[in-house]
Amino acid sequence: MRDWLKFAVLAGVAAIAAPPALAFDCGPDRIVTVARNFGMMMQPGTSGDQINGLATEIKMDAGRCPETGWIRIIAAGAEIQTLNRDDELYPADTNEMKAVRFERLGRAIDHVIAFRDNKPEDFQHGGIQLRYDEWSGIVEPVVHTMLRYADAGQVHPLASDTPPPMTCDYVTSAMATNASNFRFTRSPAALRLLTSIADVCRPLPDRHRWNVLAQRATTLVQQVKQGVITEPHRIRWALREAHQDTRQYLDGREAPVGVWFESREKDLNELLEQYPDSLIPETPIVEGIAVSVRAFADKTEIPRADWFRPEQIGKDAAVYSIALAINGAWTDLAAGITDADTETVGKDRVRFMNHFRAIEAEADAAGQGKAGREMILEALAAFQTGVVRTRETAELPPPPGWMYSVMHTVTQRKIDEEAPPG
Repeated sequence: MRDWLKFAVLAGVAAIAAPPALAFDCGPDRIVTVARNFGMMMQPGTSGDQINGLATEIKMDAGRCPETGWIRIIAAGAEIQTLNRDDELYPADTNEMKAVRFERLGRAIDHVIAFRDNKPEDFQHGGIQLRYDEWSGIVEPVVHTMLRYADAGQVHPLASDTPPPMTCDYVTSAMATNASNFRFTRSPAALRLLTSIADVCRPLPDRHRWNVLAQRATTLVQQVKQGVITEPHRIRWALREAHQDTRQYLDGREAPVGVWFESREKDLNELLEQYPDSLIPETPIVEGIAVSVRAFADKTEIPRADWFRPEQIGKDAAVYSIALAINGAWTDLAAGITDADTETVGKDRVRFMNHFRAIEAEADAAGQGKAGREMILEALAAFQTGVVRTRETAELPPPPGWMYSVMHTVTQRKIDEEAPPG
């Protein structure tokens, strides 16, 4: 937040004392007051009591002006500046202190998110200028503090495995850029945040929103290289994800492009040579059956009612959506990695196969028995080979070979029965 030092200068040498109260209206004068107060907080020599007093004023103004974007983002900076100062000077040695500081972090993040909904124009008034550099300079320490806390065990929902609904916009793009900072190369929380943002940006047609794909790929590659990701199946998953996302990001171009550097392309290729089974061949063999696996250029999830409409037959989005539904029915119990007895595991696997059959019934009801089943088999193969997985199932073993063989064989037989003779 170095840019904010200029506000201390603009406020004047004698500005350590709070300026006279202005008429409360959330307008330009109020924004100037908040900006100057924050500048004074950041000025060297400001005492701890003065910082706390200024932070309290800014917090009150944010509460009074919840729809004024510049006040909210400056309030985020005040919260995080106070939090990081306290962490440095007074280590939190009680659960109560940790909880209070975590609440402060939560307020800072809420202010950043609110800035998205009330994005203001560049601001110039009363000797104060606020532009991209000012708000992005606040997003950086907020994200870095969130990741630092998460890796230490206090996980904000945005950095968790089950984040709240997110959107792909300029705020999440800034978050992704800061999460991909070299300081957090080994951070599990950074990878989770990058994955959440990538999941909402990947389906968009706007190439300018795809930077997070290359940023996440960089983190995946580095975590494999540095031994953060060590289990063989997770290494294969990481490299497969990095390869798929960078191919989308490059969009037919050769590295270096944008934030995907030539050195990163080299690192990925070297790891793929070291772990050649990470990439699924065009016609993989599963239990002796050659299966077709798509690259899925369109990973848009469409409503279930639309899967088998004539205009969706054979489309990437429809097959991808079916694969996600198959994926969603797979559990750790069915995968056989719990302590459950064989009978219980068997019942859950029957439930999974019935779920699969129910999708076939939907294809029949839509009058798409043959074409629908062909899509279903592609979706099954994408799930079985790991091309389509969610965070919840990424590390689960796929259905046993015999299960895949049974589902594939029965479905293929029905396809063959509907094929015209000769």
